[in-house]
Formats: sequence, C-alpha cells, structure tokens
Amino acid sequence: MSGRGRRAERGPILIVTEGATEMGYLNAIRDYERTPNLRRVIDAKGGGGVIGALSRTTLDAFAQVWVVLDAEAHPHRDLRRVTKWVASQPNPKRFRVVVTAPRFEAWLLAHYEVPEGTGRQVEAKLSVDYNYRKPRLPPGFPLLDWHAAVANLAQIPCQVTGISGDREMCAACRPGSAMIHVVQLLWGESG
Repeated sequence: MSGRGRRAERGPILIVTEGATEMGYLNAIRDYERTPNLRRVIDAKGGGGVIGALSRTTLDAFAQVWVVLDAEAHPHRDLRRVTKWVASQPNPKRFRVVVTAPRFEAWLLAHYEVPEGTGRQVEAKLSVDYNYRKPRLPPGFPLLDWHAAVANLAQIPCQVTGISGDREMCAACRPGSAMIHVVQLLWGESG
C-alpha cells in the first residue's frame, strides 16, 4: 500500500469545549473510525470554565490539546485569559484555541442548507425542520457531509447574517466557521 492518503501520526488529542452540543458533535467524530487520535472530549461548563477543566486534567497524556470556544459565550477578555494561560504552559505549541464563529448551531444547520438569520433563528430552523433538541445532534445527522457545510457557509458573509454578534471576531474567520478547520484537521484533510 502506498503512503498516499495517509495522515502523519499526531498522537492523542484532547478537546476541551464549552457546550454539550459541541461535545456531542466532537464525540461523534471521535467515535468514527477515521479519527483514532481524538481520545477525549471534555465539557468545560461549570467548575472554573475552560481553564479549570484544563487545570484538572492530566495534560501530559495528550500530544495535542484543543480548546473550542463558543463565539457567543466567550467575550474577548475571556479568550485572552485562555490564550494567556496556554502561553504560560511548558509546551504552548501543542495547544490550539479555536473560537466557533458563526455560532455552532450555524455549523450544524450548514450540513443541511445555507444558514440565514440570527442565532435564535438558526436554532429554531434546526429544531423545526431537523428535529434538533439541544444538546443532542438531530436524528440521522449527516456527520460525513461536512463538505456540504463548508460550501454552504462559504455562501454567506457572517457579518450580513447576524449569526455572530461580534464583527471583529467574525471578520477574522470569514467566510465561515472555525469548525471547518477543526473538522479538516480531525479528518486529516486540508483545503
């Protein structure tokens, strides 16, 4: 067998996230056979938040530690706190800090269609049309159709839709969600 199409071995990955829906989505990816390096997903809500969850975890067991923050729940000062904590660690290069923008529910809806409207409208559309009940993924969620989500998000500038309330943060991630990059890295694809 040639080496074409194989990913370089990265070692075990830990992901710390702030929401049950994000955790469910990332655990679904973890449970899929193409992502053997993703070993653990932790929900950081409560008990000191992200920094508290990181502090309570044996990080030496992981080659990479990813922090996935929710754009709506994480104002810039908290993001700065997390990045400052990461910078203080003995090996800060093994950490990745990602802010989902537009909101995570827009990433989920983009698996089906182009998300439009405010965050509440996106969540309502998921609930009504796709039987989304937070924090669970919709029944039969098309996990492997993330390329469709990428294409759907590319069709909208997030400042126009109002999906994310923070223009500066949103402009940094245009044309879509930071989840694109997280999923590409987990699936071992790029571009």
